[in-house]
Amino acid sequence: MPDIDAEDSIPLDEGEVEYMGPRDYLRSGYNVMLRQGFETATGWDVEVCGDIPINAGTSSSSALVTCWLLFLSNVGNVPVDPAQLATLGFLTEVKEFNEAGGMMDHFASSLGNLLFLETAPEFVPHPLPATLGGFVLAYSGPKRCTVDDLRSVKTSSLQSFDVMKLIFPEFDPHTTSLEEIEPYIGSLSETSQKFLVGQIKDRDLTLQARELLADVRPDEQKLGEFLNAHHAVLRDNLGISTQTIEDMLAIAQNAGGLGGKINGSGFGGCMFSYCPEAQESVLNALTEAGFDGWSIDVSPGASEL
Repeated sequence: MPDIDAEDSIPLDEGEVEYMGPRDYLRSGYNVMLRQGFETATGWDVEVCGDIPINAGTSSSSALVTCWLLFLSNVGNVPVDPAQLATLGFLTEVKEFNEAGGMMDHFASSLGNLLFLETAPEFVPHPLPATLGGFVLAYSGPKRCTVDDLRSVKTSSLQSFDVMKLIFPEFDPHTTSLEEIEPYIGSLSETSQKFLVGQIKDRDLTLQARELLADVRPDEQKLGEFLNAHHAVLRDNLGISTQTIEDMLAIAQNAGGLGGKINGSGFGGCMFSYCPEAQESVLNALTEAGFDGWSIDVSPGASEL
């Protein structure tokens, strides 16, 4: 792993291997594939490289896990389709270490392109036909632990759901409207109110975006507005933005970005701007302000070269 000046060695002839520390994803991926029937008569020298900002809300761990599992499936005689690969990624990264994340990042890394991810009653990915391009990702600097941030936001949101269900038993976070719970909101603490309202607004924005992205050529201005509205929820209700991220979004908007938001679990890390007609100017504006940035486009997902 030259980018982080590290190396590791995993024995292949002793069954499942012991983890050397928390979130030991290379070993957990190997163990998960062993349970799927992985077998080999040889070993390999593997080089892991990438320029994804680490611990910055860009799903770097999920991308690593997905590519590692794809490699192991190919050399270990365990054929998997993209959906199976994503599920194995979730087992490797989240379930194996009892973490707080979901499967979104693994499906995005494995299937690529644009997806609407249905989460209830079961997890189902729905490809979206929209053709998008012209994004800029920029890094604000070091942040706290992504896993801890995910757990904190998830816990607070679920607690707000539980309280509302006690007050209004018919409450369903997947279908209940803001209007339906309006009479009961005042009974919650201020923090629970913010998380509850924020999650419902987020849900509704997601469903509206799904309709928009069902068009091969969606309204670019409208998509930018949705991204801005989504970020406002993350900032004002969930409280996961930072002043640096706000400054970066303003720089991108002033340089021609149509919309943008903080990326990942928040509290620092990265933001991205949707700027299909101004990708170069937005990137230049952010780099001139001292931030590392990248022009990015929609990926087709994990694959062999």
